[in-house]
Amino acid sequence: MYEGSAKQCLMELNWMEQEIECKMEEMDRLRRLAEGASSLRQKGGETERIQSIVDKLRALEERLGDEVDSFVSLKAFAEKAISGLDKPELRTVLRLKYIEKHTIEAAAERMGYSAVHTARLHKRALMALNEPMGLYMERCLGAQKKEKD
Repeated sequence: MYEGSAKQCLMELNWMEQEIECKMEEMDRLRRLAEGASSLRQKGGETERIQSIVDKLRALEERLGDEVDSFVSLKAFAEKAISGLDKPELRTVLRLKYIEKHTIEAAAERMGYSAVHTARLHKRALMALNEPMGLYMERCLGAQKKEKD
């Protein structure tokens, strides 16, 4: 079984989202640069070089698309796993912490509990998710390994 915890998986979602946002901002910047370069082409020259830039941009967009697909799959599974928890307070604390990105203190305030009680709920919720998240990650990592082979 996958040795990572539910917390690691849920935190990975946040890191993936931040990384994708950074790459999307970079793609926008590169696209603007390419558009500026293509207007220069009309004035004089380097068609092959500009085509090379456009090709590289397309390759970056494809890789980014793959990352977005992975992120969406993991997020959909995480939301499904969270929804499968039997106690609403466990579902709520995980949604507030990992989906809506609140701190434990902010989640506690929203839920009407103390931060200490909310931290305990958070720990229980993560423990309840460890098995389903571990099985999912094991399946994903196995599929990635097969793709590489």
